[in-house]
Amino acid sequence: MNGDGVLKICDFGLARVVEGSAALAPSGRLGSDNGGGRNAMSNQVATRNFRAPELLYGARLYGAEVDMWSVGCILAQLLLRAPLLSADLESDFGMLKAITQILGSPSAEAQAEYRDFPESFRIVESAGCGLRAKFPSDDEPTLALLGALLEYQPSRRISAAEALRHPYFAAEPLPKEGAQLLRPEPRADKEARLRREEEERDQAREQLSALRGQRAARLQLGDGSETAMDAAAGGGAGGGASSADGAEGGAGAGDAALLDSLLGADPDAESPYGARKRRLDFDF
Repeated sequence: MNGDGVLKICDFGLARVVEGSAALAPSGRLGSDNGGGRNAMSNQVATRNFRAPELLYGARLYGAEVDMWSVGCILAQLLLRAPLLSADLESDFGMLKAITQILGSPSAEAQAEYRDFPESFRIVESAGCGLRAKFPSDDEPTLALLGALLEYQPSRRISAAEALRHPYFAAEPLPKEGAQLLRPEPRADKEARLRREEEERDQAREQLSALRGQRAARLQLGDGSETAMDAAAGGGAGGGASSADGAEGGAGAGDAALLDSLLGADPDAESPYGARKRRLDFDF
């Protein structure tokens, strides 16, 4: 996702250019040219827990419908903050079982569409818990879009253009334009700001140390005379009084109190810059 809130799906390692739907050859036989000169393709595409069921059943002719299934898995993961299908990633059959545990077994119509897939004999019988059980707090438009994306039958699965017109995108909260999005502080700007805060803190600590040294020198004098050092620190607040009490109550003490509040309760504490810097790698 870029800074304008645009999410791009861009893993094209095994991408092909296709026209229209190629999920099944008109003859119903896999490996044919689908009437358009296209050869069979690999079904080992997409990470397994984002892989459409027709691919798991061994389909070799397919189209953009497999990508829309993946979009459904991504939307589900954004809602759950965890993968929807995270079962046995080493086995297509294990992933098919994970799908049926949620969606149930494919309908008779879907099974007819799968009949010539090499792995169609592996259809698992299961009632499934349903999407509502997995997303109990989400509204009907959300579940409807998920159901349209996670449709067993490629021929009935929603397209990208249809998905953009879905009521989900008209329900509250409405999508925001890029300029309205809350954007994280760029990392370079954040590092510069933290570095600047660190420098200001160091300067304040040095000023506080100097004021404390001046106060200690005045207390050591103890002869009741006003000194140039008192004047440099701001002079006495009691009409020129130069006693230890006057020095503690003078403007110099006020300056020190101001710096104390700037530096916090413990002016000698380690700067937070280091800790903040260590957290930068985990921030946007």
